[in-house]
Amino acid sequence: MATEKELVALGVLIRDAFALAPYPGDDNIAPHECDECEELREAFRRKDWRTIDPGTVRKNYDKLVLLTHEARRSFLPAYLLVSLKEFSSENDVLEFTIYNLCPEANSRWFRDAERQDYERKRRAVFSERERADVVAFLELAKRDIKDMFTDAARGLRWWSAWARRAISGGVDGTRTRGLRRDRPAL
Repeated sequence: MATEKELVALGVLIRDAFALAPYPGDDNIAPHECDECEELREAFRRKDWRTIDPGTVRKNYDKLVLLTHEARRSFLPAYLLVSLKEFSSENDVLEFTIYNLCPEANSRWFRDAERQDYERKRRAVFSERERADVVAFLELAKRDIKDMFTDAARGLRWWSAWARRAISGGVDGTRTRGLRRDRPAL
């Protein structure tokens, strides 16, 4: 099981990596015109992931899927940090955050090229550092949350494959030095 030191260290890395994640704008939080998305827009409007109340995240534990690509990037750190506060399979925020980071690679639905393109675009808005910390979060979940091992492993394969393409120059055509930066051992 993750130690308090590991959870705190990962929280520090997430805060550092997402420090520059921009607010998506009041009109770019949830794109649908429905009551559920309107409630989500109202809850997240003019909020920053650093200042959003953890109770708001808990109330909207299953709503990451409704956010625009940019809003997902902007608010994901709040979900990751609330997940780390109670790092167990009893935490609905943790469970649904892992689900959101895990496209259904084995389903017929995901085999559709349009859906794969959508998922790539959702992931492409993240910086290398942000993606590295999503990978670190999923690694810890895979290791320690046995009830979510399969989903965390699937998400880890998806995000890690993207990271390998980024390192080899396959994402934007430019070579990078890699996603891993000097970080405290977890």
